[in-house]
Amino acid sequence: MPQFQKTEVNQMNVHVLTTDKFKTNTIVVNIERPLIEEAVTKTALLPQVLRRGTKTYPTLKQIKEHLDDLYGHVMKRGERHILQFGLDIANERFLSDTTPLLDRGIAFMGEILNEPATEGDRFVESYIQTEKQNLRQRIE
Repeated sequence: MPQFQKTEVNQMNVHVLTTDKFKTNTIVVNIERPLIEEAVTKTALLPQVLRRGTKTYPTLKQIKEHLDDLYGHVMKRGERHILQFGLDIANERFLSDTTPLLDRGIAFMGEILNEPATEGDRFVESYIQTEKQNLRQRIE
């Protein structure tokens, strides 16, 4: 039975499971946040705002186009204040194009988390307002 290889990188726990069963590579980042009433809304908004754009791909359209190039998609889950960001991308071994998609996928996930689209030193205000409205509608 395959086992996860565990290591720590930059104060983060990294778990790697190598298998030949699938034709995709999956990258998952879990961020655990304390369940504090004052932070509930901000924690719920954070993944949605981060998914809206990055420094290199500042719009949702550009993010989606880049994901198409990676044969991937980004997902978000967060019901218990564990923010989960995932990226599924094709394993280049099964493609005629040998572009290193896994390396590009890891770099892209890093950019989503570390280099969000900003205005000055803040998140893009229109992204925040749109995601607040989306959150209100989901709650209603």
